[in-house]
Amino acid sequence: MPASKHSDELVENVLEMLLNGVWINEACRKNGISDRTLRRWRQDDDKLRSAVDDAQKMGYMKQLELAFGKLRNAKGRDGILRADKEIVHLEWIIGKM
Repeated sequence: MPASKHSDELVENVLEMLLNGVWINEACRKNGISDRTLRRWRQDDDKLRSAVDDAQKMGYMKQLELAFGKLRNAKGRDGILRADKEIVHLEWIIGKM
């Protein structure tokens, strides 16, 4: 991808997507930057690092809430196991943050 400029609008779009539970690499790709570019921007700007980390946590918590809803509405063993696997995975990610 070509070098991109750090713009407030671009960062806001990425943060909004992260808050909605979109994975960071997907949010970057949809906004025309690489996750490596965002990582570099985060290293240079403590405020941005904090904002991205907070948005990711909130997004993961939103995904976790949805996964618990799937578990409550799961029908059959396979549905329960899928929802449980998703919950365990998200809890692991949140625990690593």
